[in-house]
Amino acid sequence: MNEGRTRRGPRAHQAGQEEAKGPAPEVGTLLIVASDFPPLAGTNTQRVQSFVRHLPDFGWRCRVITRAVEDMGWIDSGELAHLPPDVAIDRVPSPDPFAVRRRRLGVRPYDIHAAGDVDGAPPREEASREPGGADRVRKAVSQWLHDGLDYGWYVPDSARPWADAAARRGVRIAREGGADVLFTSCPSYSSHVAGLRIKRRTGLPWVADFRDLWVERPGREVRSRWHAFRDRRLEAAVLREADRVVVTSPAWQEDLCRQHGKWLREKMAWIPNGYDPSKDPALPRGGEGDRYVLRFVYTGAMDASVSPLPFIEALGRLKARHPHLVGRFQVRLIGYAGQELSRLESAIAEHGLEPYIELLGTQSHARCLREQAEADVLLLFSAPCHRDTITGKSFEYLRSGRPILAMIPRAGAQARILRAANTAWILDYPDVDGASQTLERLARGPGAPRVEPRWDYIRQFDRHALAGTLAGTLTVLAGGRA
Repeated sequence: MNEGRTRRGPRAHQAGQEEAKGPAPEVGTLLIVASDFPPLAGTNTQRVQSFVRHLPDFGWRCRVITRAVEDMGWIDSGELAHLPPDVAIDRVPSPDPFAVRRRRLGVRPYDIHAAGDVDGAPPREEASREPGGADRVRKAVSQWLHDGLDYGWYVPDSARPWADAAARRGVRIAREGGADVLFTSCPSYSSHVAGLRIKRRTGLPWVADFRDLWVERPGREVRSRWHAFRDRRLEAAVLREADRVVVTSPAWQEDLCRQHGKWLREKMAWIPNGYDPSKDPALPRGGEGDRYVLRFVYTGAMDASVSPLPFIEALGRLKARHPHLVGRFQVRLIGYAGQELSRLESAIAEHGLEPYIELLGTQSHARCLREQAEADVLLLFSAPCHRDTITGKSFEYLRSGRPILAMIPRAGAQARILRAANTAWILDYPDVDGASQTLERLARGPGAPRVEPRWDYIRQFDRHALAGTLAGTLTVLAGGRA
């Protein structure tokens, strides 16, 4: 990555070059089944949302079957504004008894958009209408039973009751002539189970989209050999009966062919995640290179396999060696940490880094984009088990034009993209010494680092262009059906 060169913003490079949008001849209707869709909070919704936004420019009308809003835990209602006003959305309530109970009690999802830009983690959920200690006991028993059902009966995941109901809705829509092609996206993996049922009962051409791996997903726990057996049987059926299989990492094509056979290769395609220029926040006006305090930003999940803990340890070592340098850093960690949160808090306290590191919890997607745009350096973490994973946020990172400090597998798929984009320092995860030395060099530098991204390479990840790639596949399938 080059330093000390003038940084030009992505708008300057893409002005007049983004594909013109206009009315397109109607090709058909795409029926989408996805459990993760706005207003559900988190980046998992961005891929399907972008297809719904951009496919009409290629002649494809979308109809979406997704979860009922009241069955969601956290929502980001601001994302609803990015959906086409005329998109048909069928919100199917889950028949899961615990979801039914939540709806009956009036438990509402927590809206991080309505809460505004408030630093710190939002509450896990609003209190139910039942007060008192008796309610706490009921909740504890209910959670214990729910976890037992989730891991003991629901295969492949807890969305299975919803997916069965979604499949019934999808079959009815297809038989009424309301769809030309079927598209399902996982996780949740139950969305593909719904697709399998719709395919078998209606014969619709089917595209199965893997935003993440299923059976061999890093960190995915399976309760028993029976669950593992059922998982493999379901995954094999989906791959066999889907007309096209789309993955977000090219390495996964080889992984799946290795597991299931080379016959799979002919119907597989790589459509990566990307960025959406229409969601760009107002970018800083410049002068970042003169700032004394360097702002580091991370957005996304922070579980054990993508934890910022090695970075915190690196900053702690720098503080121990050169305490006067650590004041040059402000670190903002944004996202859901789950069980990793206590470890992060303990590490921050152990090294005395509370003045320099903020844990801001889950924030709206708009807030995350703004934080990325205002950063001096963006952070990316992936353990070795994610060698073949390409995180969705990395494309938004590339769009921002900011330098990236990436602690990831150096020989992995993610690293290859970052090198080609010319935007990152790449260190193996968890190379604490290397990260500490990099931080020291930055602290001793004159200001914020500068990079010269390769915009011609980065432009291929524009979500409008990626939707066009999917539209080509859909049109071929629809033509085959005719």
